[in-house]
Amino acid sequence: MLDVQDFFFCLTQYDELKTETAVDYIQAIAKRLHRFSNDSEDFVEAIKQMDMETLKERREYYRNTKKVNRIKFLALDQFIENKKLTVEDLEQIKEQVNNEYDTNILHSWSNFTILFQIYYQPIKAKIQHELANIHQAIRNIEEFGEQEFAKDKVLNGFSWNQNFGCTESWLAVYPADKETHKRAGQFFMSIEENRIRYGLLFGTEHPNHGEEDLDSITDSEEFSFNRFKEKFINVFPAYLKGNEVKSPNGGSTNNSLAEPFNLIFKNLEEAHWAFDFTQQTLKDLGVEGPGDPRVAVTYTYRELGEALHVNFCRWLLLGFYKDEEGNIIVRIPLMEEKSLSQYPVYYQFKQQDSDSIINCYLIPLKDLRPMDAALEENYSRALTVIKNRFATHTKSPYRKQHNSSALEMGVFDREKREELFNNGLHEQPTGGSIEEDDDYVPIPALSFDQDININGLHFEEKDFLLKQIKTALQNGKHIILTGPPGTGKSKLAKEICNSFEADYDMATATSDWSTYETIGGYRPNADGTLSFSPGIFLNCFKDSTTNKPINKWLIIDEMNRADIDKAFGALFSALTGDAVTLNFQSESGKLMLLRPQNEEKSVIPNDYEYIIPNDWRLIGTMNTMDKASLYEMSYAFMRRFAFIPVGVPREINEHLVDSLLSKWDLHDYPYSNILAAVWEQINEYRKIGPAIVEDLAKYTMVDGDFTSAIMLYVLPQFEGLFEHQILEFVERLGNLDEVIDTERLRLFAQDFFHI
Repeated sequence: MLDVQDFFFCLTQYDELKTETAVDYIQAIAKRLHRFSNDSEDFVEAIKQMDMETLKERREYYRNTKKVNRIKFLALDQFIENKKLTVEDLEQIKEQVNNEYDTNILHSWSNFTILFQIYYQPIKAKIQHELANIHQAIRNIEEFGEQEFAKDKVLNGFSWNQNFGCTESWLAVYPADKETHKRAGQFFMSIEENRIRYGLLFGTEHPNHGEEDLDSITDSEEFSFNRFKEKFINVFPAYLKGNEVKSPNGGSTNNSLAEPFNLIFKNLEEAHWAFDFTQQTLKDLGVEGPGDPRVAVTYTYRELGEALHVNFCRWLLLGFYKDEEGNIIVRIPLMEEKSLSQYPVYYQFKQQDSDSIINCYLIPLKDLRPMDAALEENYSRALTVIKNRFATHTKSPYRKQHNSSALEMGVFDREKREELFNNGLHEQPTGGSIEEDDDYVPIPALSFDQDININGLHFEEKDFLLKQIKTALQNGKHIILTGPPGTGKSKLAKEICNSFEADYDMATATSDWSTYETIGGYRPNADGTLSFSPGIFLNCFKDSTTNKPINKWLIIDEMNRADIDKAFGALFSALTGDAVTLNFQSESGKLMLLRPQNEEKSVIPNDYEYIIPNDWRLIGTMNTMDKASLYEMSYAFMRRFAFIPVGVPREINEHLVDSLLSKWDLHDYPYSNILAAVWEQINEYRKIGPAIVEDLAKYTMVDGDFTSAIMLYVLPQFEGLFEHQILEFVERLGNLDEVIDTERLRLFAQDFFHI
């Protein structure tokens, strides 16, 4: 059995091996990522060499996502399905997705940052494991004695910079009694592609921030665990001294500010400026004092540390925090301008007006004190847009559970503010995902992952047809099924809805349709008053009893029988992402609004808003036989749809008919050869689909009366043919079989078509 001395010797050797192995591995990854950051072709090839099951898992992870994540999905999908992906392909996909949005979604992204998470996710756990080995080796140094450290905290792999990806990985070992490494003296190690540093560092919120004692080498081959260990032993006294630092007043490291304000601002002057700036901003938005339900002032803890956030309705309006270098950063909404290109964009606000692009910029506080005239004018315009954007909103979804009444009071009352700065805010910061208030209800959503199942329908290229339909719907398109009569378009539309578990309404278009039928209009009540009654479109989006949003798809049969431009009206703009104000008043007196869901996931129900869910779809059918004789569709309307042809079988024979008879449960049908011949003959003059053939089969099942069946179901479809074609068709039927009475057919045709 090993004695204690032997045990510690083995433990020391084990830590040495683990640490040197970890440093080798992590720097090798750093060098590889650095190469990828400079060579997109190399990065794409590396992605293609990854395990196929891993790539498929990542593809599913990004399915049904938007913006940059959708680029990742399409790139993975192309390689998995086609075994081909080049940088040129990636650029085309980027352009395709970027064109789906009114603003440039790629201004903060490179090929490296787009592909990084695909490549890094499978090795992320390994990186964290190796960092943990180094972390443990530092904590195991015998000379540190009984010192207690925070265990496995602050292990930052290559995704620590908000998941964009970089070529630096680092860790920090600090005392267990410190709430965060930012306030501590810390044993620090950083590994980059061309530099490895280790030693003593002080966090960004420590009074000694900026002081450091680090050794540096360029390559892992130079790394020695003994020198590494010796360095930490040498800086240990400074580590102990740095972690005993107290401010003169016994608490705050800023003499004039109590926690948490001393963790966010450098001094009292900065804190007052931030609160005054917030007060003026809210007043410009029409908020006169504390208690406005549209406002939430929160003390939060995020990946960047403590922060003060100000929410107006659904938007994070302002934020104040310190960055890694200790600079005070302000999150602020500004109109997008080239003059602001030196500042990073944290995210872009979703706008209803495509001409008003507002970004959340990260700007150092020193650049805002004071604001120059151009920046002040920009901010004023941005606030005007925000005020109009939320003119109909009455609440912030974050107020009920997360608003700090003390902070909110401090914004508007300077005396209360002074008390806060002196005594501190005795509240815990919010963290994680913010839950919305109970008043909010979700906007129903559905998934496009299911396969489309069709029962009792026959299509010659079924798989290709269903792929077209599913792809169009997944890509946000509404669809119009086109084809001759009887091809099963209407039934197919219903099967599509059922496959995606979508509730739906179905209506048949007429030439009399106007916006009264589709959007709605005023109708008289029993007492002689008028009230608004929604049309077939608006009924798809809201429960008339509770005003809660619903997601009911709409099928419009024989769509081109309506005057589309007249009947669809405001839906044109709404389908392209614009909000449309309708010229109708709700019972609350507000003008009704038809608008897309965009990025909202929940809303407060009201009587004036109709919200089009992101995954709501309109499915139309169009009889191509009527195409020339009915209303034409404008190009403005057509570009909002994917037109999907539903054709008749190219080869009609007895085998096909027998297959269809089985689907229709018409077993032991005795006339399949005649039925096939009749169908083939009909298609010489007018294309018809299986639905009309099914009618013929059911009628002739008992006594084989094809003459009556053709009169009832076929000849009416010949409207528009020349007289000689109709008579020629009748004569040719007589040559098929003696059961068909051509004389009766001729007399019927002469009477029906006035021949």
